[in-house]
Amino acid sequence: YNTFRSENNMKIQLPKLSKKINVNNKINLAFQEVHHEETTLMSALFEKDLLEYGDYHHLEIRDCEFKHTYFDHLHLPHGYLLDVQFEGCDLSNAKFDHTLFRRVVFKDCKLSGADFSEVMLDQVLFEDCIMTYANFSSAKIKGLQFENCDLTYASMMECDLKKADFNNCNLTKSEFLHSSLYQKDISNCNIEGIMLSFDDLKGAIVSTQQAVALSSLLGIKIKD
Repeated sequence: YNTFRSENNMKIQLPKLSKKINVNNKINLAFQEVHHEETTLMSALFEKDLLEYGDYHHLEIRDCEFKHTYFDHLHLPHGYLLDVQFEGCDLSNAKFDHTLFRRVVFKDCKLSGADFSEVMLDQVLFEDCIMTYANFSSAKIKGLQFENCDLTYASMMECDLKKADFNNCNLTKSEFLHSSLYQKDISNCNIEGIMLSFDDLKGAIVSTQQAVALSSLLGIKIKD
C-alpha cells in the first residue's frame, strides 16, 4: 500500500483504489439499490453529484471515490468503509456513529458537525478539512492523521490517541477530556482555549508560547 507520512513520522496506509468509470448523477440510485438489496457499493466513482437525505445504516462501501459531491445530512451509522476517498466533498452534519473506517481519506472536505462518535478509525487521513464541531467521542483509533485541519470546537473526549497525530491543526476550544496527549506533538497547532485536564496534558509536546498559555492548568502564574 502507498502510505502518507506525517512530519511526526506517523504512517497512514492510503486506500487501494482501482481505475473506474465515472457514474455521474447516479449516486442516489446506487445508494438506494445497495441499501435495499443489502449488498456492497463497490468500485464506483461519483463526481459533482448530490446525495439526497436518506438512512443508510449498515451500508458497506469498498473501493469508491467521491469527488466534489454534496451529501445532504448523510446518515450512515454502523457502516463499513474500506478503501474509500472523499475529495472536495461536503459532508457537513453527516452521522457515521459506530461505523468502521479502514484506509479512508478525506481531502479538502467540509465535515462541520459530523458525528464520528464510537467509530473505528484504522488508517484514516483527514487533510485540509473543515471539521468545526465534529464529534469523535469514544472513537477507537488504530491509525489516524489530521493534517492542516480546522477542528475548532471539535470533541475528542475519551479517546486513546496513541495512534493519532495532529499536524498544523486548529484545535481552538476543542475538547480532549479523558484523552491523554502523552508524547503527542501539538507544538504547531493552535490550542487556544483547548479543554482538557492536567492529566490529559501530561507528557504532551508543546511550544514555549503554548506552555505559557497552558500555565493555568498547571496551577502556576508566570511573572515577567
